Amino acid sequence: MKKVDQGGIIGKEKLIFNKNKDLEEYYESKWKKGGYKKGYRIHKVNLSKIYHQERHASAIKFLNPKKEEIILEAGCGKGDLALKIAKKCKKIYAIDISKSAFQKVKKKAPNNLVFKKMNLEKLEFKRNSFDKIVCVETLEHVLNPERVIR
Repeated sequence: MKKVDQGGIIGKEKLIFNKNKDLEEYYESKWKKGGYKKGYRIHKVNLSKIYHQERHASAIKFLNPKKEEIILEAGCGKGDLALKIAKKCKKIYAIDISKSAFQKVKKKAPNNLVFKKMNLEKLEFKRNSFDKIVCVETLEHVLNPERVIR
């Protein structure tokens, strides 16, 4: 992993990963420390949280899960979206590169929600296993987004 100062008004550093193993170790560490709690704030308003909730609401609307469908959530993070989708489908598999991300939610997951630690670039499912796939706030976190989309 390499850090590059991007400057600008946010003053963030850009992280550059060369291998999936480095990416996995980074996210395991991040989630063990609590994940993405802070968010981006302006005037004491957590904009990140608002956008996150709206993206999830939009994802559910466009996904339009049905009771007979089997769904994959690719890059589930802590699993909030998968929990909401599970109420509306037959079965949902929620995968993430970090097992630490979804450990808390996994304990209260319904029977039709299966969490798995998996790299999106190397899915361990047979072709045509899912009726639908949802992937929200994820592609910017993978090394090869084109491979993930395929």
